[in-house]
This record gives sequence, structure tokens and C-alpha cells, in this order.
Amino acid sequence: MKKFILWDNDGVLVDTEKYYYKANKKILDELGIKLNLDTYRQVSLNKGKSVLELARNIGLNDEQMIELRDRRDVIYEGFIFNQNLAIDGAGETLETLSVHFRMAVVTSTKRDYFEKLHVITGFRKYFEYVIAREDYKTAKPHPEAYLLGIKNSGYSPDEIIAVEDTPRGLIAANLAGIDCIVIPNNFTRNANFIGEKLKLNSIRDITQDLLNKLN
Repeated sequence: MKKFILWDNDGVLVDTEKYYYKANKKILDELGIKLNLDTYRQVSLNKGKSVLELARNIGLNDEQMIELRDRRDVIYEGFIFNQNLAIDGAGETLETLSVHFRMAVVTSTKRDYFEKLHVITGFRKYFEYVIAREDYKTAKPHPEAYLLGIKNSGYSPDEIIAVEDTPRGLIAANLAGIDCIVIPNNFTRNANFIGEKLKLNSIRDITQDLLNKLN
């Protein structure tokens, strides 16, 4: 029986992915590098790599890459910190499930970003802890973040369910030995998901009854 839920953040709880794409695209456009959605999906959402690494192809060094990332982050922050980006139905689902399940977050976003986003959404109160990007060395699809999430939960992997929206997140959860529910979004709707426990259309579809039926 599932007793603990590990939620992804971006694309599952908050609709930030389109803004991250726009911020990266703006920076690369300024360098004359054209970024399209297919490349973004393949590099970022499937492999968990930074599309800004494309800038190395025109000779940028490490110092210039750091400056590029900093500029991208400023643009991204301008997009996401002035509005409520909660996914439709997320608040109601978290409120209902929090009565029956313990919950935490395993995310690739920075802790500061996570906290600021959820000051606006009000979701932070539902989670016992947050595994943010600063807490682990290797990003999804590597399982390190989820292994840390398992350790902090106090439960065995078979008692935990992850909720993800990308192939890289699904792979990370599965490699950590956790069943995973996938909720594709507009960026990942046609992605090649392999190994999910369930694929759902909406976060609203995750109910106590559904989770209680999972082995």
C-alpha cells in the first residue's frame, strides 16, 4: 500500500516549463542560436541537460557560460515571480490527499525558486520536506534525488509513489525503485514514456481511492 507521495514540482504542481523555455530561447536567440521545442524537449526534458550548453558550439568559455546562465535566470525570475502558476486542480488535490498521505517534493528547481513560487500558491504547507537542486549532485534522470527522497521519508520504495511529467523524471523514479504516476503536460504530451505505473490526464485524477488500489 502506498503511504508516501513524492511530487515533482515544475509541470506537476506549477506551470513553469513554458517560461523556462522562453528564457532559454531568448538568451540563445541573442547569440544567433535558434532553439525550437523539439530540441528543448530532447535536451532538457528527456536527458536533463541544459540547452544553454549549445552556446559552447560558438566558442563560449566557462566564465561566459556562467554569465549566460545568470542572465537566463534573471529573465526566468521575471516571468515566474509575479503570478500564481499553480496547475489547475493542484491545490484541491493536495488538500484532499494530505489528510491520508504524507508528502514531499523532489525537484530539479532551486530551493529559493521553489519557496518563492509556493509563497504565492500556498502549497508549501503540504510537504514535510523538499529535495531541491542544491541537495544532490546529479540531476534527473539520475536517481540520486529520489534516493535522497526515499531516505528522508522513512518508508521503503514500495510504499512510495512518485508523480512526474517528464521522461527524465520517470526514469529517475524507476531507477530509485519507486512506482511513478505520469501526468504529461503540453511540453511532454507526445513524449515516449516507458515504465510508468499509470498515465493520467490531470492531477485531479490522483485520488485516495486510486492510490489505495496500487500495489
